[in-house]
Amino acid sequence: MRAGTTTARGPLRPFEIAAAAVFGALTAVVTVVTGFIPVGAAQVLITLPIAFLAAGNRMRSAIAATVAASVVALIAGGPFGVVMLLVLVGVGILVGYAERRWGRNAGFVVFAGSIPIGLVLAGFTVGMLLLFERTRILLLDSLAASLQGALRAFRAAGAGQAFVDAFTRTADFLVEYWWLWIGGATVVGIVGSALLSFGIFRTIALRTRWSSPPTEWPATAQAEPAPLPVHLRSVTYRYPGATTDALTDIDLTITAGDFVAVVGANGSGKSTLARILAGLDPTTGLVDRPGHVGLGAPGGTALVFQHPESQILGRTIAEDVRWGLDDADGTVDVDALLERVG
Repeated sequence: MRAGTTTARGPLRPFEIAAAAVFGALTAVVTVVTGFIPVGAAQVLITLPIAFLAAGNRMRSAIAATVAASVVALIAGGPFGVVMLLVLVGVGILVGYAERRWGRNAGFVVFAGSIPIGLVLAGFTVGMLLLFERTRILLLDSLAASLQGALRAFRAAGAGQAFVDAFTRTADFLVEYWWLWIGGATVVGIVGSALLSFGIFRTIALRTRWSSPPTEWPATAQAEPAPLPVHLRSVTYRYPGATTDALTDIDLTITAGDFVAVVGANGSGKSTLARILAGLDPTTGLVDRPGHVGLGAPGGTALVFQHPESQILGRTIAEDVRWGLDDADGTVDVDALLERVG
């Protein structure tokens, strides 16, 4: 690890779970979207969210994001979407971990580490084609037909006999030694994708703080959680590096049993206020509560942000509204609930 970097042990902490959920959902969405884009280089984008996650968090956080993304990719893109995601996520983890562990030498590590990944994928691809004979025959027949069509076009254009002979020999080689060029192209593609991903990652990382370790949340104390009642007095918060306050002079009191909805435009500070209530220390001001917030602990505070692209529990708004409600007969006045929260 780099000098001064420590690795925490134990289960995933709340901010790691949140990061894994967000980056996993983003990875799944990019996987599905790039499946409809006929540009091979676009698939490199799949590696970037996991690369940033691996660069700034523990490896188990990246693994959790991979599992979450795989579930969504399976639902939206099927088995082939999952296979593509797992391969590119592996490249992303390599890129992020190499940057975190080796720093300036990360480029060489990415190059060296991507070769075994390419070899494994090449072996898998060739093995599947050997196993499924009909698929292999169909692929090679399609290739031979395409090459013959191209050859006829060259002849019609007046190509010389020497060119025709060389083209024919090349076509015969590709059909006979299919395993060689398919495997080789797979390795070259993985190595090239890894280097391209690393280049994009490094460019973004030099201009942002995305690959930096996240700000630590307060450690969970051993005493029983007592997050309520909570009193905010003149609370102000400014994010590191920002020039303006995200929250300014907030006074708020929440007691047990209160139902509170905070509404406002994008950028008005709703999420920042939620983080303050979940235990983030304000820049100035006072947050008074009888005990610790117990973030993620029974009887404590749960912080769940909205990321619709990662929600697969319900297919309709009504199902999402009913989720978590204690209603045995399933009759919920959805319209009334939606009207209540605006």
